[in-house]
Amino acid sequence: MSFDLSSTSWSFSGEGDGTEVAPYVITDVTQLQEMNLDLEAHYVLGNNIDASETASWNEGEGFRPVGTFGKSFSGSLDGKGYQIQDLFINRPLSDNVGLFGYTEGATLDNVGIDGGSCSGDDYVGGLVGNNVSTRISHCHSAIDVNGSDD
Repeated sequence: MSFDLSSTSWSFSGEGDGTEVAPYVITDVTQLQEMNLDLEAHYVLGNNIDASETASWNEGEGFRPVGTFGKSFSGSLDGKGYQIQDLFINRPLSDNVGLFGYTEGATLDNVGIDGGSCSGDDYVGGLVGNNVSTRISHCHSAIDVNGSDD
């Protein structure tokens, strides 16, 4: 499976409208990937997310990190205590790699990642690869992380 994130016309496939009052509710791994399409929105997890299928996404590169240098994630994600399980990201030639590749001014609360692997070049982390002025609270990541920058 591949995701074309260059589309300018889209609508979130789940509930909510992306505001603080009615955040987008993420209930599957495809919706988790859809965060890349609205980097300023507010999101919550609605249940545990099985991300094991990401191992075969994007010709083996797996999940595409949310936010990049120049297009950072500045919204919010409240995991509500739910877990993202078996997330795979394999981008050994890329910088800013994690569930969130690059965040700036974002808020991440109660997010847990359990299982899987995350590899990149420089600025690699299970939850966030590179963050600027991001508030992270009550989050954990139990995932194999490998950065290869010398």
